[in-house]
Amino acid sequence: MTPIICVGEALEVRQAGDQVTHVVEQLRGSVEGVTDLVKVVIAYEPVWAIGSGLAATPEQAEQVAAKLRETLAELYGADVADATRILYGGSVKSGNIASLMREPNVDGALVGGASLDVAEFASIARFQKLAHGLYHVYSTRPMSIDFHRQDVKVEPKGETTLDAAGR
Repeated sequence: MTPIICVGEALEVRQAGDQVTHVVEQLRGSVEGVTDLVKVVIAYEPVWAIGSGLAATPEQAEQVAAKLRETLAELYGADVADATRILYGGSVKSGNIASLMREPNVDGALVGGASLDVAEFASIARFQKLAHGLYHVYSTRPMSIDFHRQDVKVEPKGETTLDAAGR
């Protein structure tokens, strides 16, 4: 099992410009007393974006993800920070996955409602983050996709597997 720590802000916090401080405080509180983050995934999921059809811009997602990684480096060291996967969640769609994945500190996506549409989810799953050759997509539904270069594995409840060609 992979624990996913989700952090994110309400619209009022974002509008006040306090989103970075807010999510860093959430992260610090979530990992307090945790000595080993090897299998932990961090997801930035702005509350205002969940189910709204609105998503953070790639720049907004990067700003928060970079600060989360910086905070992990302060708490656990650079090696742990670099090894920790930081995902973006919040109205992830096939139309915005490429721009989100261009950001250096966004390692993957936490997909919610789009995972209910097989064609949409498969389109998201087929995206390749070429800069790092590696990214991860998780669904809030009982499904996950784990990517490593060209290898794509989709396992809804462990019943189906798609290769990189979507077969």
